[in-house]
Amino acid sequence: MATTKEHIPPKALFPKQKDLLGEFSLRKELITVPSCQEHNNNKSRDDEYLVFCLSTCFHGNDIKEQLFNTKIMRAIERRPDTYSNVLDNYQRVMLKHPDGKVEHTAAYSIDLKRFDSVLSHIARGLYYYHTQTKWEGPALVMSNELRDLSSKNSEEINTLYGKLWPKSRSVLL
Repeated sequence: MATTKEHIPPKALFPKQKDLLGEFSLRKELITVPSCQEHNNNKSRDDEYLVFCLSTCFHGNDIKEQLFNTKIMRAIERRPDTYSNVLDNYQRVMLKHPDGKVEHTAAYSIDLKRFDSVLSHIARGLYYYHTQTKWEGPALVMSNELRDLSSKNSEEINTLYGKLWPKSRSVLL
């Protein structure tokens, strides 16, 4: 039974004003949908996981950088074991931009099932918000920011993603 409201997308994706360098707020007039208390509470850690993954992506904007440098760094300091498990398979990589510039960065594996689950919840919540009906069918989540380093055909997969998502601005070397 829906006894609470769930923010769609999760409120955690929108930094508090204290975590932004400007005077504006990104938490005004956020979308909510009905939710049960248990569901809403159970997914809050997954929402935080999504924020961590998105804030560590190579591409982003100033708000993503501010979110990482404030909220994410506080979370890491508060619960270092939680995030050290996420970064267990951290490795250094080089990214090559289309203009030829090479940049050193890092890569780590994510729990794709967990990541996709949060994005699926967001999509279903937005669908409900606009139609007032539940989406019961399957959902396929694809992200142009995720790259595969582990498979034998990782270069082929990453090239394919780059073609499918023209906004992709870099490739792994």
